[in-house]
Amino acid sequence: MIFLLSACATNSGVVRLGPDTFLVSASADIFRGGGAGARGVALNDAQEHCRKLGKELLTTNLKQGGFVGGGGTTEVVFRCLDQGDPELKRPTLERAPDTVIQDNRSR
Repeated sequence: MIFLLSACATNSGVVRLGPDTFLVSASADIFRGGGAGARGVALNDAQEHCRKLGKELLTTNLKQGGFVGGGGTTEVVFRCLDQGDPELKRPTLERAPDTVIQDNRSR
């Protein structure tokens, strides 16, 4: 009996969200490092995309998730900016809330 294990990390490709803002997501099974593997693939793809444009990478949001079996996913929102752009600074990444509570009583 022959067993074939498929170890893979895949990405969505870079999607343009605005003039200089992009999104890329990746997933990796446990054999490719799970969430850490997915994060590496997504960030490398973002870096490569900006490099091809002759620009610098600024990560604005990073969202990670997992799935059964030890694999993981990562979604990266990033900007490709010219070197010296005033917005090109150390990023302050914060986890996006899973739940938003809106109070409309005062309206």
